[in-house]
Amino acid sequence: MKLCKKKSFIAASALALALTVPTVFNPITEVNAETLQQELRTSVYTVAAVKTFKDVPTTHTYYDIINEMVNKGIITGYEDGTFKPNQMISRQHAAVLVSRATDLKPTVPYQQYRDIPPTHVYHDQIKELQMAGIFEVDSRRFFNPTQNMTRGEMAKALAIAFNLDIPEKVTEQTFKDIPMEHPFASYIEAIQKAGITTGFEDGTFRPAEPLSRMHYAVFMYRAMNNIGLPTEEDEKIEDDSDLIMLNTSDEIAKQLIAIYKENQDVFTERKPFLVNSFDLNPKSLKIYQEGLDELRSLDLKIQPMTGFAYAHEIQVTREGYKNPIKRLQNVMLYFIGHGEDMGKINFDYREKDAEQLAQAWLKIAYPKKFVDILSPMIAEKAEEARINRNDVFFENMELIYIDGYEIQIGVNQLKEEFIMHVREPQYKCLEMDGIRCKKHDYANPLW
Repeated sequence: MKLCKKKSFIAASALALALTVPTVFNPITEVNAETLQQELRTSVYTVAAVKTFKDVPTTHTYYDIINEMVNKGIITGYEDGTFKPNQMISRQHAAVLVSRATDLKPTVPYQQYRDIPPTHVYHDQIKELQMAGIFEVDSRRFFNPTQNMTRGEMAKALAIAFNLDIPEKVTEQTFKDIPMEHPFASYIEAIQKAGITTGFEDGTFRPAEPLSRMHYAVFMYRAMNNIGLPTEEDEKIEDDSDLIMLNTSDEIAKQLIAIYKENQDVFTERKPFLVNSFDLNPKSLKIYQEGLDELRSLDLKIQPMTGFAYAHEIQVTREGYKNPIKRLQNVMLYFIGHGEDMGKINFDYREKDAEQLAQAWLKIAYPKKFVDILSPMIAEKAEEARINRNDVFFENMELIYIDGYEIQIGVNQLKEEFIMHVREPQYKCLEMDGIRCKKHDYANPLW
């Protein structure tokens, strides 16, 4: 999406000062609609402004726009101090924002929605938008308040609410996926000419797609302040906001963005980082900082942990690799730096490259004493398992103790993986032999 950050910002309108993010109110709580409407329309209605959101770091592409709106009392975010920029905005919340930002003139009679009773916390705002012609009543008279707002609906809402130049008839196609007879064509043309959005780089607008809270905020900001299309003098900023989510540390966010930009070849996909997980688990961040050269030399790659993000749990794979283990499907090595213990490394013992990477990352993430003891044990146990790989009953798992930590280490042939887990003790040792425990009280876990 082509959105550029301006070097300076035009002051928001006086009406916009009454605007707050819809989460100031609980959408489930029933309140007196008349009282709520009066509060929203009173010029002395105030909110506690929050200077920054912990999930919108200074590295965020739209930090200045969001922060500007926060400082002017336009949005306030959630009670936990987050803005949730990547969360999709719902129809009811989009309606409330538009209603608070401007006085809408009724153009059609109101028809009661079946799912928006008079007791609904946003009844009056939704009613106002319907009477202004922004929302319509479907055949079942439903509004679907929690359904995602689409980009087409956004175009209509902003074009009408902010009195943009809406053509009576569209005479040329603006976007290749918006034919001139499209129901939102005139509104989309209006916001395109006003410079609110320029669409996607492939020449599409994608009217049926939902949009995030941050993009809705940016579109509204541009519409409220009459910011036109960018000129050659506008600051061009690369959009890296999709790389970061759930942030608790600006510094870590900056580091992860820099790491990704310098090492894109070792990532399977461009996905966001869950920054708070790295804040809680610095061992994983250290792996990203110091362990990628070894990864690259082995022609291995890091893939998203959850299908949508890179977390402190680091998954390593190779193109075309298939791991038969259901729990670690298509994962050659798995690293996690727990907060309550020292973490774990699981890998496919049959792959020598996975063992080599495990040894390299062991030296990065663990103290020297642990490395000196565990490194030869990993090599010995992995080789022993490879020799006995056809014996389904083979197992060389054991528990050892180093400096008060309990280490589960070895190969469980049934799981077909090597496990090294350094953790707080879970079982009482009944018989020790050096660092090895020969007998445990498995019947009574310590936790």
